[in-house]
Amino acid sequence: MYYIGVDVGGTSVKLGLFDKEDNLIARGSFKTKTIEYLVDDLVKNIKKIFKENNKDIKDLIGIGMGFPGHVDGETGVVVYSNNLVAHDYPVVQKIQEQINVPVRISNDANVAALGEFTYGKGKGVNNIVFVTLGTGVGGGIIIDGKMLEGKNGAGAEIGHMVISTNGPLCSCGRRGCFETYASASALIRNARIAMTNNPTSKLCKAVKSPEELDGKVFFDVLLKGDKVANIVFESYIEDLAEGLTNLANIFRPDAIIIGGGISYRGDVLMEPLQIRLEKMIYGGQWNARVELMVSELKNDAGIYGAYAMAKKYLK
Repeated sequence: MYYIGVDVGGTSVKLGLFDKEDNLIARGSFKTKTIEYLVDDLVKNIKKIFKENNKDIKDLIGIGMGFPGHVDGETGVVVYSNNLVAHDYPVVQKIQEQINVPVRISNDANVAALGEFTYGKGKGVNNIVFVTLGTGVGGGIIIDGKMLEGKNGAGAEIGHMVISTNGPLCSCGRRGCFETYASASALIRNARIAMTNNPTSKLCKAVKSPEELDGKVFFDVLLKGDKVANIVFESYIEDLAEGLTNLANIFRPDAIIIGGGISYRGDVLMEPLQIRLEKMIYGGQWNARVELMVSELKNDAGIYGAYAMAKKYLK
């Protein structure tokens, strides 16, 4: 008996075929289109992965899926997703019209948090906050082993927690959102501004123009001791620590787990963050410690979480 875990991203859709013993048997992927195409492509690829692995699709117990945007898991509706150009789309109903199996959906960051909680660094604890640092800042919250989804699945949008009321304009329409300071995009944006203001920096020598700067080049230059890169990074760390401290104070989880490409930098990122968190957190040394961890599942958190959700909710 098998489950399918699906992670719907802005550019690609990843899926995993799992057995009931938590074994990932096979993987698949396809390009993300608009939601009208997604269902047909998904069903086609589910059938393909069963056929290629000599499995009978009649043994499919259920499908778990993580979507970007506002997703209502109870009704099976993608309420709004700008990435998929979707509004009030009954995705579960559409899938079940082609494959008659139970389907459970949720926000992609919530699902990734469940994956990391169940099969990654969150194993053995009760409460985590999962933060992904990418183009924006996403996140998921697990309390007593359950996803905190909020009313109609619209909760846990931690990237839109304001940390400065006079800060940069966010894509959501507010100013000073956490993701305008703590995303990978924000780090590179600020580094490019610094390059313009400091044309003799090593950052400027590393690329032909500020527009060519990316995360890899930035960290390569930072680790070589460039003063301008260090100033940008220290400011980034301060802002990121501010938001993480807010999350720690509100939820007091066992751990905050960091995902996204920046997290792969390990101690360069995590050590200064942990120091700041312990200094800034409410109660300081007299209260329960919140440990910062790097995601173990990395890009697989989504498919593992979708499987975990399906296994939990679909029998």
